Amino acid sequence: MRPYIDLDQVDKHGPQTQQARFTLDASEVDRIELKDGVNVDLSSTTRKGSTPTEYLVSGKIAYDGELLCARCLEPFPFAHQNAFELRYRPRPADFGDLPEEIEIADEDLDLDYYDGRKLPLDSIAYEQVQLSLPMKPLCEEACRGLCPQCGSNLRRGECTCSETVVDQRWDSLREFREQLTKKNEN
Repeated sequence: MRPYIDLDQVDKHGPQTQQARFTLDASEVDRIELKDGVNVDLSSTTRKGSTPTEYLVSGKIAYDGELLCARCLEPFPFAHQNAFELRYRPRPADFGDLPEEIEIADEDLDLDYYDGRKLPLDSIAYEQVQLSLPMKPLCEEACRGLCPQCGSNLRRGECTCSETVVDQRWDSLREFREQLTKKNEN
């Protein structure tokens, strides 16, 4: 059963605290840099907002897993934790009729909409994980990646390639540079 926030309980009994531990599958997160799933620990408190239909969810999330390095393609462990503050309002009836592009204010960056009376905690976790995963994960900043000729992992050591490969598509520019050099010498 998916853990969730029951908004009816918040209305009836006041602020509600939830804690959940689960795994988001790599296919759910939809990031090719993610080797397997993400183990998530999430705790949240939900309370009424400034309007009768607004709810505020604050909490902490901690998660870990393995990412694939963007340079050497080797898996490496990662862990992250952060606090979050979210506002939820009912989805407007004309939500689909909005223009393609609208400008939102800074205070609306933490705003989300709900349809039913239950907010799934895994959806909150998914969003927080997506926001904090690096765009280009690196096992270490100095990772040299793979040799473009033989594919050896340069992080493990030097490869046996001796020649530098020259891309022939740049030959005409090299000829142009040589002509400029000769012209400047004269």
